[in-house]
Amino acid sequence: MGSNMALACTHCPIHCINSLRVHPVSLVDFDSQIAHLEQTLSFLKRNRNARLSIFRLPPEILCEIFISCITEFSAPNPLLRKGPIHPKPFLQKLFELTHICRDLRKVLLQCPSHWRRIVRSPKDCVEELLARSSSVPIEVDFSSPEKMLRRDEENLALLMDHGGRIRTFISPLDFRTYSETEFQLLTSESMELQLCRSTPLLERIKLTAPIPGIRLPLRRLLGGDTPALRHIGFDGIFIDWTAPILRNLTSLTIGPTDSQYSLQTAGDFPHMLSALENMPSLQVLSLTAALPPGHSNATTLRQISLPALAALHVMDEVGRCANFLDCLVLTAASSIEVRTIDVPRYSINIVEIPHLLRALQSRLHDPPALIPILAIEFDVASGPVTVHAGLTEDGETQKTNGQLPRLLLDIPRCSISQWVPQLLDILPLSDVCVTVIYRAGHLTVEQGHQLFDGLVNVRVCQVIGPISPALVTLLSTCFPRLERLCFHKTDFSHPNRRRNYGGPAPRPLTDILASSLVERRNTIGKLEELKLKSCPGLNQEIVDSYGDSVVGTVEWDDE
Repeated sequence: MGSNMALACTHCPIHCINSLRVHPVSLVDFDSQIAHLEQTLSFLKRNRNARLSIFRLPPEILCEIFISCITEFSAPNPLLRKGPIHPKPFLQKLFELTHICRDLRKVLLQCPSHWRRIVRSPKDCVEELLARSSSVPIEVDFSSPEKMLRRDEENLALLMDHGGRIRTFISPLDFRTYSETEFQLLTSESMELQLCRSTPLLERIKLTAPIPGIRLPLRRLLGGDTPALRHIGFDGIFIDWTAPILRNLTSLTIGPTDSQYSLQTAGDFPHMLSALENMPSLQVLSLTAALPPGHSNATTLRQISLPALAALHVMDEVGRCANFLDCLVLTAASSIEVRTIDVPRYSINIVEIPHLLRALQSRLHDPPALIPILAIEFDVASGPVTVHAGLTEDGETQKTNGQLPRLLLDIPRCSISQWVPQLLDILPLSDVCVTVIYRAGHLTVEQGHQLFDGLVNVRVCQVIGPISPALVTLLSTCFPRLERLCFHKTDFSHPNRRRNYGGPAPRPLTDILASSLVERRNTIGKLEELKLKSCPGLNQEIVDSYGDSVVGTVEWDDE
């Protein structure tokens, strides 16, 4: 073990091993040769990896490929992402990529854009992310399902020291668990100090207040000078429509505040119009319980043009929605959604519904070419009527694909007979070829005629959820050009109506459907296709009885 015999001088690892077998040497010599072999092996592995096709790509492209593996980076506009980000799995995946191999770790450590997103984490982790991101623009995303901690407020101060690099800023305004009074004090002092610092590169900001009605110094917010700001999302924050940040925006989303109705006056309405007029490139506008009351004097009404606006979403009381729509000119709008809400302590103002429908009709005729309507969805139970201008390749609506509807109108707690027929009167129905009927368990024959009599060119009808015997009966005469009838999650085992005391038992829905199909076959003609998917109460014998009324086969999925 203590021998001083020298090793043979050679650079061949195999020769070294053979020589060690012949000559007695010390453990130090073994360790030295092992280290030499490991270094040689590592050198060979690096040379082999360098010859892989993926490592021939430029480091910037390689970095972007791995960034795309992280779903939190994939959203083109993080302000529109549904749900908060979960910091722990995000950070775990972010750092795991650096442990795949040494070459990749070297690439990622030299690529600051991989570390550009800062999420909620301990202070040392935030400092490490800031250091690794170097001088590239950063995205601050503090949206998390967990409550904010005091350290998050400290991290915010640290991040605002790098305000000149912030491109996206998403954060709740909840940095404690104090009482409401203490929270208001903290917001007005600590948050004002941090959020009024300059952020010249900021493109997107989303702030959410847990206590609606929070007032922020909007005139001095973000230093008051945000030339790159294009996307704003405020939820629970009172809006000052004269703030300088409300200009040159591409998307504006304002959520509800409890104090919006009590604090805003008719004098704020022209300020809102002026602010929107200073957004000629505005493409998405969403206002929820944020409209000021309009002027009662119609002679003072003025209109503003939003030439780039593609999607409009308004949720407010009927009168405010109508006044707002009256003041707009939407030459490029492809989607309009209007949902009405009850005024506090009052019910829906039915008198204002015709005003709202007239305003909607005017906005639908703003585009130079009238957009055809191809599909209509009726939610009989809850009320919304959805109009689509596009269909999928299978001839169905694009609702499941995330496509925005051409028009959506929802007037809850108001009978569909009080507004849906009037809505259909202002719509061009000649091109409608698909209709979808949701939750029609209480639909009457009279209501059915009001909804369906004008849809003479419908070729596909989808019925989803519970149905009433009246709807099944109407299928024998409505939709004269119907070719395909589909039922999905409809329970045929219940008659959907109570048995009169002492009277005969109600007919099963399966029998009513069979009679309706036979009557339709005799008066109009056979259907080309009948689909029954996830519909309890059916069996093979019942399904076979429907075959005489269908040209093709009856598809039945009994899952």
